[in-house]
Amino acid sequence: MIAVLLAGASFAERLVGEIVAQSYIHAVRLELFEALIAHRGTTSEAQWLNPLVNDLGALRNWAARGPVRLLTASIALVLSMAIFVFRYPQLAGAVLPFPICIGLVWWLAPSLRETIRQQRGARGGLTRFIVRRARIEASGQARKNRHGRVSMIDRSQQLWRLAVSRARVFAMLEGLATAAPAVALVIVATVTFGGGAEPALSIAAITLIGFAGARQLEIVRAVHASIGGNVAHERIERVLTNAQKAKEATNAS
Repeated sequence: MIAVLLAGASFAERLVGEIVAQSYIHAVRLELFEALIAHRGTTSEAQWLNPLVNDLGALRNWAARGPVRLLTASIALVLSMAIFVFRYPQLAGAVLPFPICIGLVWWLAPSLRETIRQQRGARGGLTRFIVRRARIEASGQARKNRHGRVSMIDRSQQLWRLAVSRARVFAMLEGLATAAPAVALVIVATVTFGGGAEPALSIAAITLIGFAGARQLEIVRAVHASIGGNVAHERIERVLTNAQKAKEATNAS
């Protein structure tokens, strides 16, 4: 019965999250499109292509898997740890790896944010370069030199390095989220089996630790989605603000 309830809750969370996310993305997409029409002639098409193609995906992940999942997973983790300590006070030490892990995740979060910000900036620069190059090639005004290819290689390699850096930081966060329950399980096994505890108690404690570990992994992924969404939101706001300033400057002149 509990398994059915958990499965139903997971299905509802995913479905409702996707509905909310798509509703939000739809509204932002229309706002960007209206701004594109209103500010035509004041900014390049690449300025609008970046948020419409690159940033909306991150914004969708933020809306679907960010703050809501962070809240629900955090509540579930705290409650499971409280139940664990209340039910098995002799194993209270097993919960210590979890707050330590969360502290390290928040400590590493600024590094993840900066890496994502740099990656998005590099991706935007690459998109603008490709759009400009495609326009030149289409006009037949391209000169026969290697500057375009060299610039393309440099920009692509920069984006590649930043993507790997982002993956490295995120892998560290997921590694921490995986290591915490593993350490907790070792503590539980050492205390229960070494102390001759009943098998039923050991199994129940291990199950609760496994549940807490899964919630902690959700927290890490929600933090990742939230940071990526916040960076995307800032970039979209910057594009709209710059377009408005460009239009005002054009009208003033």
